[in-house]
Amino acid sequence: MLDERISSFFTQAGACTSKTECDTYAATIFGGPSPPVPDQGAWSYTVTAGPDNNTIVQFRELDSPLDVETLAAAHSIHPDLVARCVSHGTIGSPPGLLVYSMPKLPGETYLRISATLRDDDFTHRFTTVLGLAECVHSFLLNPSSPLLPPLARLFSTPSPKVSSS
Repeated sequence: MLDERISSFFTQAGACTSKTECDTYAATIFGGPSPPVPDQGAWSYTVTAGPDNNTIVQFRELDSPLDVETLAAAHSIHPDLVARCVSHGTIGSPPGLLVYSMPKLPGETYLRISATLRDDDFTHRFTTVLGLAECVHSFLLNPSSPLLPPLARLFSTPSPKVSSS
């Protein structure tokens, strides 16, 4: 299943970049080997690299970039919950793939945890949504929040493809 998901990404991305090129790039720049993470996004290919596989390296379609400015603002507020994200430009022949890296944070991903929840676990899901709403509300009440400009931009522009990883 994982190999199929990865193969599908490279087929659909239309990039003249291969999985091997991405793996070699990650291993060369951050230290290898660079195994894929178990939960791949729809518009990205993600591996771990570096000593003890402590760096996440993500290769994304050009029309699905990460908003590094928004991530930097979120990281400045919640450094233990939001990883510092660095853009490394593109890899491969045009159109190529965008390359990002970030330290691997401890714990499980939301995707992994949510897969273990039962559909009838309404209380947990409601608590998660309520917590997110309270967080956004507190940013809106604080005019000096560094997240306000990126949040305003997020809600005023057409949405690019969004990935779950």
